[in-house]
Amino acid sequence: MFVVEKTAEFPYTPDQLFGLMSDIRNEVKWMPGVKSAVMTGTHPVGAGTEFVTVYQGFGTMRIRLTEFAAPRMFACVVSGTPMDMNCRFEYEPTATGTRMHMRMEVIPHGVLRLIQPILKWMFTREIAKRPAQIRRGLEILYPRL
Repeated sequence: MFVVEKTAEFPYTPDQLFGLMSDIRNEVKWMPGVKSAVMTGTHPVGAGTEFVTVYQGFGTMRIRLTEFAAPRMFACVVSGTPMDMNCRFEYEPTATGTRMHMRMEVIPHGVLRLIQPILKWMFTREIAKRPAQIRRGLEILYPRL
């Protein structure tokens, strides 16, 4: 198991950032490599909501929201053949928008356990790109005039 964390600031409200990130279906709009993201029920997004996603290189992953306190934080459990993850996203208002902190505990399965240092390096590199990708998603969902 390894942990990857990232903090970034965005010129958007906590509600906007939370809205983009907590509804996993939005990932297809902003995260490269997401082939699909479908919510499994018809109830509003909240604690207990589940999604089935397909990621390039990782295949099908199930995501279940385990904590949901809009617009302050949400947490989720991600389960799949290559790995499981426990993720937490926290949002704090700032004078110019919102500060987001993300924490991901990654639990590789099978042969991926043998290459954890390389996998951690790869995740850290990908997570460093996440703020720019999230900004693009915010621009799509909440265009500025």
